[in-house]
Amino acid sequence: MPLLNTPLSPISMIENASTIINPVIGLVFLAATIMGLYMVTMGGYRMWRYGMLSVEDPKLTMGSIAWSIVIGSVMCGLAYFMGSSLLTFTGSASPSPLAYTGPGGQNTATAIVDIMHFLQMLGIIWFVSGMRMMYRLNTGNPRNNEHHDKAWMHLLGGLGLIDIAGMAMAIATLAGTQLPF
Repeated sequence: MPLLNTPLSPISMIENASTIINPVIGLVFLAATIMGLYMVTMGGYRMWRYGMLSVEDPKLTMGSIAWSIVIGSVMCGLAYFMGSSLLTFTGSASPSPLAYTGPGGQNTATAIVDIMHFLQMLGIIWFVSGMRMMYRLNTGNPRNNEHHDKAWMHLLGGLGLIDIAGMAMAIATLAGTQLPF
């Protein structure tokens, strides 16, 4: 264990932490796929129940069944959806580093890319939780304090964090300033 007594600089800590982010994003995508398969399966089961018991269960509607299948399908293809949206907006699947020419500039650019990857991971998690919230709201089983406004904020906020560099440029353009990248 040679690293126990070795002090690490903040940059080296961020570089070491960035090796964990991509596998965690893969785990989030795997969890989203499993949740999506569950939602599609439950949509099919609810469709069967609707055909058999439509009069007895007021929560079963064609809209809630359709939303279950649509949201589940999107969750199954979330990895492809997120990758294609990043390629559409930024031209690459990874965020571009911010140019910084001050002291420690080369290390700062490395840190910014790793921080942006972490924010992308948070955006993906936030988007997935927004999709789950929409699913629960549309099936008539919301948790405490869940409503459509909160679900849409999770969805839009998650998409904004997924393309954090594009959002920074859009906000700067709206504010009338120029970012250094």
